[in-house]
Amino acid sequence: MNRVQWFKASWQSPRSLKQRMLTSQYTSEIGEGFILNSATLNSISGRYVNSNVIVEEIRDPFGRVEMSERKNFEYIDFVFSGESFQLIEIINPGRCIRKFVTAISQLDSFGVTIEKFEISPIDFLCNIESLGVSVLFAKQLELSDIGVSEGISAKMCLKGNIDIKDYSDYLNLPSDHCLTKLLVAVKYAGFAGDIEISRRAKIKIDKSFSPILMPVISDLMLSTI
Repeated sequence: MNRVQWFKASWQSPRSLKQRMLTSQYTSEIGEGFILNSATLNSISGRYVNSNVIVEEIRDPFGRVEMSERKNFEYIDFVFSGESFQLIEIINPGRCIRKFVTAISQLDSFGVTIEKFEISPIDFLCNIESLGVSVLFAKQLELSDIGVSEGISAKMCLKGNIDIKDYSDYLNLPSDHCLTKLLVAVKYAGFAGDIEISRRAKIKIDKSFSPILMPVISDLMLSTI
């Protein structure tokens, strides 16, 4: 499945990002940088590349040790969108996410503010339904902050064919519990697949289904901030 996460951004100089990205392109000599895919008035998409050399110790059957070097590459695909590029979308983020954040901060002379934000999985699901996505059924719900007694709370994971609207009443859950993650089967434009929606503005989506539905989800996410 493809993993996608969103952040809010407030740039000091948003209109200079494209040019600064072009002057910070990836080269093998530097070992990190950007590869620009496309740029419009309200969108910039590309890939951040970070490379490093890994030294491995190889011991032969006679106990002799040789050192072997290989180059390792890490990637983050990204989209900046909105009138002031206020939404950052990252696709399949790897372990170099901190370096990516540092690199895009440098593009704005460290004037950018990048923040995580939260969404309501239920509200988000209702919103994509209004855009023509059919929700077939819920496969899994993850709940937290379920009050057990004073000072004690619990987490719960529900699996099966779940009625999203009635699960709380059925289980007699307190109204202040939190739905943190939701896995649903959906259908859109003749294609069917699974989507996992997290409260932390993250989703997982079937790779075969992603090219069809991701434009709808990205536009919706932009409208929420």
